[in-house]
Amino acid sequence: MSQHNRYKYFAALMILLALAGCTTDDHATGVIEKKYAAPGPHDVTVARTTQPCDHRGNQCDQYYPTELSVGAPHPIITWGNGTGGVSSAAEFFLKHLASWGFVVVATRDRFTGDGTTILDAANFMVGENGNPQSIFFQKLDTNHVGGIGHSQGAGGVTRAMIASNGKISTIIPLELPGQQFCFCAPNQVLDTASIQQGSVFFVDGTNDIPISPPTQLQPPQLVGEQSLAAFYAAVPSTVPKLTASLIGPTH
Repeated sequence: MSQHNRYKYFAALMILLALAGCTTDDHATGVIEKKYAAPGPHDVTVARTTQPCDHRGNQCDQYYPTELSVGAPHPIITWGNGTGGVSSAAEFFLKHLASWGFVVVATRDRFTGDGTTILDAANFMVGENGNPQSIFFQKLDTNHVGGIGHSQGAGGVTRAMIASNGKISTIIPLELPGQQFCFCAPNQVLDTASIQQGSVFFVDGTNDIPISPPTQLQPPQLVGEQSLAAFYAAVPSTVPKLTASLIGPTH
C-alpha cells in the first residue's frame, strides 16, 4: 500500500470506528458501517505503564492487540480524557479501536486541555517502538499517529496536533466545547484556524447545548467559535475536514 493510500485508509478507518464504536445501542445499517461496528479480529489487552509517560508524572493506560506481531506495524492513537476523567470511561470504544489493530495510549492526566500530556503520550509510544526491552519494539507504525479526545480532551488533541509538527496526522475531537468554556487567558483560547496540517473530523451531539452545539445564532466574528459549525468553518480549506452530529446525545 502506498504512503498516500495508507494515510487515506488510516484517516477513513479512524472516522468509521469513531462512529461505529461509540455505544452498544447504535445499529449500523450500511455495509461498511456494519463491518466496523462489529469487534475487529484482534483480542485486546488493557494495561498500564509502570513508569510516567508524560511530563506531569502520570502513568498511561494502553489498549492494544494481544498478539502484536499480527498485523504489525500498528498505527497509534493518543486519547484525551474529558475533565476529571480517565480512559476507563471510554473503555468500550478504546478496546473497539484496539480490536481493529490500533494501539491506543491514554495519559491518566485528568486535565488534558492544553494538549501537552496527550502529545507526551504519543511520543512515549514512539519511544517504545525503538526500545528493545518493550513489547512494542518495532511493532508500531510511528508514521501514522492519530488523536481522539472528548470535551476538554477534544481541545487537547487539537492543540496536540497543532504542536506536533506533523507527528499527529489526524484527529477526532468529540464534543469540543465552545470557546466561552475555555476558562483561560485570551491567548490560550483554541482557534481551529490554527490547524495548518493533518486532518480533522469534528463530532458532537444534537442536544449538546450549550457546551458543544451543532450551530450558533450569532456569527463567530461577534461571539467567537461556540459551535461545531464555527469550529469546522474556521479550519483552513487546505486541511481535510469533516463534521457530523450524532442525533440525540448531550455532552
